[in-house]
Amino acid sequence: MRAYRGEVRQYLLSEMGRGPGSPTTCATNLEVVGAKGRAVPLHKVTTERVDQIRRSLLERGLAPKTVQKAMVSLHGILDRAKRLKWIASNPAVDAERVAVKAT
Repeated sequence: MRAYRGEVRQYLLSEMGRGPGSPTTCATNLEVVGAKGRAVPLHKVTTERVDQIRRSLLERGLAPKTVQKAMVSLHGILDRAKRLKWIASNPAVDAERVAVKAT
């Protein structure tokens, strides 16, 4: 759990408008923080936004494996939101995957 929280804080929240070390979004608000600190309703997070986050992380020079792990975490978070009926579908399902070369 600690590792997942670290990934979310360091990679995902910074892409959603909050930097590392910022408090996480309260799940009961059913929103995430978007550009310029404005709240975005969770149901308005789109596949295009998930793809944009992936591209942005790769452009920051992060290793593809690191980006892949962050995107898997985001997928899991959105899956949980769907199971709890906070959103109708998981926008990460149709997002482009991160290619990682086998070692």
